[in-house]
Order: sequence, then structure tokens, then C-alpha cells
Amino acid sequence: MQLKVKEIMKRIQENGYECYIVGGYVRDYLLGIDSNDYDLCTNAHPDVLKELFSTYKLLQHYGTITLLFNTFKVEITTYRKELKYHKRKPIQYLFIDSLKEDLYRRDFTINTICMDKEGKIIDLLNGRRDLDNKIIRCVGDVDNKLREDPLRILRALRFSAYLNFKLDPALERGIQKYKHLLRELSYERKKEEISYLIKWKRLDILNAYNLSEELELELDDIKYYNDDFLTWYTINPNWRYLFTHYEVKIARSLSALLASSFLPYDLYNAGLYVTSLASQLIDTRLLDQYNKLPIKKRQDINITVVELIKLYPSQKVGRLYHLLEEAILNGTLPNQKDAIMSYLENLKHTL
Repeated sequence: MQLKVKEIMKRIQENGYECYIVGGYVRDYLLGIDSNDYDLCTNAHPDVLKELFSTYKLLQHYGTITLLFNTFKVEITTYRKELKYHKRKPIQYLFIDSLKEDLYRRDFTINTICMDKEGKIIDLLNGRRDLDNKIIRCVGDVDNKLREDPLRILRALRFSAYLNFKLDPALERGIQKYKHLLRELSYERKKEEISYLIKWKRLDILNAYNLSEELELELDDIKYYNDDFLTWYTINPNWRYLFTHYEVKIARSLSALLASSFLPYDLYNAGLYVTSLASQLIDTRLLDQYNKLPIKKRQDINITVVELIKLYPSQKVGRLYHLLEEAILNGTLPNQKDAIMSYLENLKHTL
């Protein structure tokens, strides 16, 4: 346990409140796995926590206070009941004073084991029994848990893949019963869980529970690549799981390159990263071809913007650079200052 975490817990307790580490850190500690996944639970309300840690860099979200440090973060959540869900995500809570009641709202028993600041284990819901037996079991009624938040289906499979644990039979039946509810979840939430499975090369677990249709993913003949983005590209035909402008830009560029004739200008236009992705998909020689290009970017052309403007003050610089790029890449123009200046002089008759 990090010394800083002990100090945080001590400060909360010295002010008359309970405080425990709960969930991932405790689970991993008991399994002998290194972890910095520090989630604290307490009966201190968020306003109290903000006062206690006002000198820290902190964030607040739905009753959880997050203290930020250079190498890790500590989340502190007030004991609570979840009262209202929106799009299968809890958005309204009632703060309570009972640790055990708070633990009942959690997903799986192995994530309910607590630890105090001295390292003593508090196990109120038999999580350690399931940990010893390598079983993922829902806290309370499976139907209620999966209806409340179907993301727990993916979380269960993620923990199963990560820990090599079996699912409780009731949970397995619940997954088949409620897997259709996965369609109601945002792609952002689903992507976070699936990304773990890609990283661990365990997408097979989604196939084992026949979830490809509900997740809208192509999971036949799964192939993993060095770049996780490329795995996402191959299993995500409609790009529903690509959100950022950068991700969409890379996907479009890769699709354009794959549909091209792989001429020098095609590789130049795609750039090193996209060409490296295409080389993993179809032909490793593409990367060699890219490396042999006479120029890799516009700045490699042996003429300055000032020189271009001086020669052609009335022309758009972008158009001139485009003509130079094509000529250099197709081999009709060497990337030498004298040759380029001569080429530009001759262009005066055609522009």
C-alpha cells in the first residue's frame, strides 16, 4: 500500500469517519498482483472530503472525489445507494452510513473485499471465498444487476479473462438472458471494456458467449496486431467504436491506401504510420517501399516557401507544392535545387 494512501485514510479517520480500500487493489493484493488501483470508500460526504483535501489536486464526479498524484490517483466514494439510472448508468444517489449496504450495490463479490489502513481484510459478502475458488459471482440477484447495468456483462468477461476465473452458472445464464441490453449502452462504455480484451488477446471470450451481434463486431477469424488500433479497425467494420477525429482520420486514410494501387504518391499521402498499418494487413514490403521514397513530407522538398512565392507571387503555394510532390515521387524530377528551379521556370508557360 502506498504511504500516501495510508495518510489519506488516516486523515479521514482522524476526523471521525470510516475509511477502507475496496475493490481492485484488495482483490489483486490477495492474488499477489501488483496494483495501484486505489478506490477508497467512506461514510464522509463529498463536501467533507473536499474540505479535508482542499490542498490536493482533486476532481469531483457523481459523489466521487479523485485525488490526483504524479504516478497514480486515489478515488474516494461516499457510501451510497443508487436511486436512478439514465441509459443504464447510475446518475442519482442517496448517501448512507453503512459499509455493508454500500457493498451490496457493487458488481461482483470479489470486488467487495475491503482493507483498512493497517492492512486488515474486511470481507462482509464472502468475496474471499469466491476469490479462492476462482469464481466471478454477482452481488445479490443476477437479474437485477444485469438489468441495472448490462456493462456488467462485459466487466464479468473482462475479469474472467484477466484472472482466468470461471463465471458463476447463474451469471452465465444471465448473460444469455440479458445480452440484448448491450445494444442500449454507449459505444464509449463498451469500448473501454473491449479494449482490455484486445490488449490481452482475449476477444475469444466474446465469441464464447455469442456476443458479436449485440456488440456489432466482426469476431470471426480474429487476428491480433501489434497496434491495437489495427485490431479495432478489422473487427469494427462500421467504425462505431472510433470516436476521436484522429481515429476517424487514420481509418479513412488506411481505407484509402488499401483501395489504392500503392504507387509512391499513395504511400507518401498516407504517411509512415498508416503505411505501417497497411503493411501489417497485406504486405510488409509496403514499409520498405515507403522508406525508399525520395521525400516523406512536404518540408523535404528542396525549396522554401519564400522562394516559391518569389517565383510565382500570384499562384497558390499549395498547388505548386502538389505539382512538385507528384513530379519528385514519380521520378521525373530529382529533389535538387537547380532541377526544381528549372522545373518551375518551365511551368510558367503552362500555369
